[in-house]
Amino acid sequence: MTPNPSSSLPQHTWHRHLPSPIRILLEQVQEAVKYRLNILSVAGLRMLVEAVGKTEAPEATSLRGYVDALLRRGLIEPKLRVWLLAVVDHGNTAIHETVAVQGEELDALLLPVEHLLREIYGLRATVPPCPGRPAH
Repeated sequence: MTPNPSSSLPQHTWHRHLPSPIRILLEQVQEAVKYRLNILSVAGLRMLVEAVGKTEAPEATSLRGYVDALLRRGLIEPKLRVWLLAVVDHGNTAIHETVAVQGEELDALLLPVEHLLREIYGLRATVPPCPGRPAH
C-alpha cells in the first residue's frame, strides 16, 4: 500500500511533551492515516481520546464521561467537546461495524485530536528561557 501523497504529517515540537504511550499511539495513528488505513486510523483516534481522558480525568468511567470531565476542568472548550464526541462516535463505528470515514473527513477527525493533545500537553510544557537578543 502506498502512502497518501497529500498526507504530510510532520513531527511537531510539542510531540516530545506527550506522555510516551500517547506519543507512540499518535505516531501509529499518523502512520495509519499516511497509508490510508482508515478503520485503524479512526479507531486509533478514539483510543487517543480515551487515553487522554484516563490520564487527565481518571474519575470518569466512560468515553463521554472523560470528554465531559475535560470540559468541566477547563481543559477543553465546548466546541472541541463536540468534535471529540464525534471522534468517539466515528471510532465506535469503526471498531464495531468496520466502517470508517474517508479522505478529508478523516483529516477533519485528526485535527481536533491533535488540538486536544497540543492544548493539554504541548502548551503546558515548560518554556525554555529565551536566548538573548543579538547585538547590533
